[in-house]
Amino acid sequence: MVSTKHLVAGLCLLTLALAAEKAVYAHFMNQDIAQAQEIGIDGFALNCAPPRVDSYTPKQLANAYEAAADTGFKVFISVDFAYWGDNDSNDITSILRNYSTYTGQAYYNGGALASTFVRDYFDWNNVKNNMGGQKLTIIPMIQDPTFLSRQTTGIDGALSWYGWPTDGASWWLTLLTDFGESHYISGHEPHHSDDGSSEWTAEFPHDAWRSLMKPYIAAYKSGAASPTVSRDELVYWYRTTPKGIECTNDKIGKPRGVELFDDVVFASAMLTQPADLTVTSGSRSPVTVSVPADIHTLNFTMGVGKQQFSLSRSDAHLLGGFGAKDIQQSCETYNFNAYVGAFTA
Repeated sequence: MVSTKHLVAGLCLLTLALAAEKAVYAHFMNQDIAQAQEIGIDGFALNCAPPRVDSYTPKQLANAYEAAADTGFKVFISVDFAYWGDNDSNDITSILRNYSTYTGQAYYNGGALASTFVRDYFDWNNVKNNMGGQKLTIIPMIQDPTFLSRQTTGIDGALSWYGWPTDGASWWLTLLTDFGESHYISGHEPHHSDDGSSEWTAEFPHDAWRSLMKPYIAAYKSGAASPTVSRDELVYWYRTTPKGIECTNDKIGKPRGVELFDDVVFASAMLTQPADLTVTSGSRSPVTVSVPADIHTLNFTMGVGKQQFSLSRSDAHLLGGFGAKDIQQSCETYNFNAYVGAFTA
């Protein structure tokens, strides 16, 4: 059961207003679990469609619960109502009842935890009444802000995929991780079946973001006002083309919304003591910023070419180097995914 402050893992943050306990969940399997546990994540939300849409749903749910049980991890089902509907109440009940007593199932307030993607008005009373005596704690995504004051559908809390954490007493936090939508934090796994996302993720790791998350997770779970930095580190990320580029062989065309981007390079300095950060983006002149201790994220105007980062303290070089990918002025297909890397002392 979730009886202490936990963090379960994606980069959209979901906050639940239920009680003072805290947990963090990410939207997995053994390698993914090990990576998650290393930074303080306690479990995964398993967003799933019905078998008529994804035939692998039953097998993958079973695999996830088995992996969780083997590693002391926790998981729970997130019903994706982009695909399920009101007529699926019996099937939803069957799945939730089946997994509610598994070792890897996450609990809250004595109930098997479950959530959703969208669907404010689904009748959860009907599901709860057919759980065979097993208590269910349901915290669906709520889109209509007026719904909570008049809801009678049997929910126990609410979450928002559009939410952002505040100083409230939320007991969990969710970090979404999805290769198809480019907000993954696990390493690339080339031997898995491919939904096409390898086109924009295969050589664009996001692993270093986990290093940035780890101290924030620890602070969240301990109730600290700010994260604690135990070693000097620099995490950087950037797109590998400017937003105005015209690719020569993309059959789909330029992604919608690219005009909203800024052409910048990001760097998060994680410092035990103050230091100077110097970033040289392509042919642009080097820019040096004095950065205080703790964690500070800065952005620098993007330049085409190599990306160089350097941290120094008292005129002595600490760490740094070149980003593994250059920013290019030409391309065949569009890729606005971020390349994420890191340097450590």
